[in-house]
Amino acid sequence: MSQKHDPHTLSVSSPERIEVLDVIRGFAVLGILMMNIQAIAVPPFGYANPLAYGGSTGLSYIVWFFSRLFFDTKFLSIFSLLFGVSLVLMTDRIEQRGFSSLSLYGRRLFFLFLFGLAHAYFLWFGDVLRYYAFCGFLVFFLRYKSPVLIIKLAVGLFTLYVVYLLIAGWDSYQLSGSALKNAIEGWNPSPEVAQIWLDAFRGGFGDQLPLQFEMANDLIFDWFIGDGAVLYISAMMLTGMALFKGGFFHGEWTERNYRRMLFASLFIGLPLVLLEIACATYFQWDYKMYRLLSRPLNALGSPFISLMYLSSWMLILKQQWLLWISHRLAAVGQMALTNYLMQSMICALFFYGYGLGWYGDFERTQQLLFVLAVWVTQLLYSSLWMHYSHYGPFEYIWRALTYLKFPRFQKS
Repeated sequence: MSQKHDPHTLSVSSPERIEVLDVIRGFAVLGILMMNIQAIAVPPFGYANPLAYGGSTGLSYIVWFFSRLFFDTKFLSIFSLLFGVSLVLMTDRIEQRGFSSLSLYGRRLFFLFLFGLAHAYFLWFGDVLRYYAFCGFLVFFLRYKSPVLIIKLAVGLFTLYVVYLLIAGWDSYQLSGSALKNAIEGWNPSPEVAQIWLDAFRGGFGDQLPLQFEMANDLIFDWFIGDGAVLYISAMMLTGMALFKGGFFHGEWTERNYRRMLFASLFIGLPLVLLEIACATYFQWDYKMYRLLSRPLNALGSPFISLMYLSSWMLILKQQWLLWISHRLAAVGQMALTNYLMQSMICALFFYGYGLGWYGDFERTQQLLFVLAVWVTQLLYSSLWMHYSHYGPFEYIWRALTYLKFPRFQKS
């Protein structure tokens, strides 16, 4: 937190740092672990299909239902929105100081992409940093456009993404024969395939690398071609840019307008995601019906749930509520890159074979408790770290690589 501000308040906007962005970013980086744990601590088959791994009854189903409704894609969306905000904010400040934003911000994205590659291939294949870097470069050249034009482009990309999912879902629905068999084997793998994952990730570092590399490569194809997720991320980045330019994150909207967005987002998003879960459950996570109905419905509903979260936080912070947790979330957000990577490192330490080797042992309820423990840990150490330092460890390295000089690290 900036030392300029009263520790018992939290400013919506300041000349040097918009603190609400740190709070929301901290909220997002903690929330994203709720989904990531389901592909780090256990084989990833149960992430969308609880029949494939982890169980679909009792408490296991309740945890899956809760995470699917309130977390899946929602925190990815918030991160993407905030990435668009930071793009506008940072490039404006760079240009105000007389530097080339393309050169500096391009270098920033390049090193973020390298962080993402290292993370994906050597720690956890589900990394999103490389996609943020790629999409950030795509939307970079739209930062000067008006909020109205930017939001129109965002809606256009989002519509294209949903249409893409519908077409892909229809193609999947028409599969038959060996093609359908192969698709179902990937959707609901056999116990023998699950055992391959268990053996690999309970083994040493070298035992894991082949699967890490295979999955990291497969996800590149999925995000760019199979799922078209780069369209979604780009649309969310543009939405963040438009909201920032429109004064949303500066607290310039009236409380009435924030409430309107909150309730409108809730009443649109929640039924769509509930319908998605109901369809998946009713059809018992049938591959064809999931691709045809559930994925598009989740894609339609998730951005609205994300906007509900954002509007809620803006109202909370304008009223100066929950200051104790807000200040600690802000510290988590100021070192979001470090905390995101640390989550994977902590999970590797507990679940991978070169750590405690608990891979595949935790049921969903135990995963939930583990996530809560990591949240508490990151809230505590982030506050302590940021009390003495200007940057988190990886933020410091990232900034030094971007500006080609070492910034001041320790606070006086």
